[in-house]
Amino acid sequence: MTYYSRAKTGLRPTRGATALNPADVEGIALHWPAMSGRAHTVAGVQALLRGWQNHHMDTNDWSDIAYQEAIDQAGNVYELRGLGVRSGANGDADVNRRFGALLLVVGPGEQPTAALTAATRERIAAHRARFPKSRRIVGHGQIRPGGTQCPGPAVQGLIGAGSFNPQPAQPAKPARKPSRGRLVDAVIPKLAKARRRSARTDNKPRTRKLTRALTWLRKIKEA
Repeated sequence: MTYYSRAKTGLRPTRGATALNPADVEGIALHWPAMSGRAHTVAGVQALLRGWQNHHMDTNDWSDIAYQEAIDQAGNVYELRGLGVRSGANGDADVNRRFGALLLVVGPGEQPTAALTAATRERIAAHRARFPKSRRIVGHGQIRPGGTQCPGPAVQGLIGAGSFNPQPAQPAKPARKPSRGRLVDAVIPKLAKARRRSARTDNKPRTRKLTRALTWLRKIKEA
């Protein structure tokens, strides 16, 4: 996954931005562009994004391109308004206040790739890190007043299947403690060596203690 800033994509400066309030945000909405062709290169996607920004700003008289980020079929991510800025894509001020907006650059007849799906999960995880109360992942049509076909049946099907849900972090497995048998096996040779050394120096009290310890450990091992 490569992240392309607004500057790298060549977007125009925004005419204004409103920050999302973490207390209000309950989810994120997925969109598609309903474009007539397909984009298979970074340069092609960036050209489309500049065109959509021009349309949103010059024709719709919006402050910026409507979405927060875009994700292409290669799993590349493009900064648009930014995750922390209220979108203009979801339908009205209320749903824009309550939901983020990611644009999935999926062409007609295309199925979202594994790379796009994985990058979308990662960006939803980043969104949730900013907005801890956000838990819903919805298609645009689920929240837009009046409805819409966006984000199309393929993306909507993946939403229903939970494919965009971020994976919970797996807790680290605790280190395995050596078993009693393994500990005994490790200690016996050391005690035996110490007893031989003690016997050579004619240290009878120490030799007797080491002999008793070895006998006890061997009984534990055999038990």
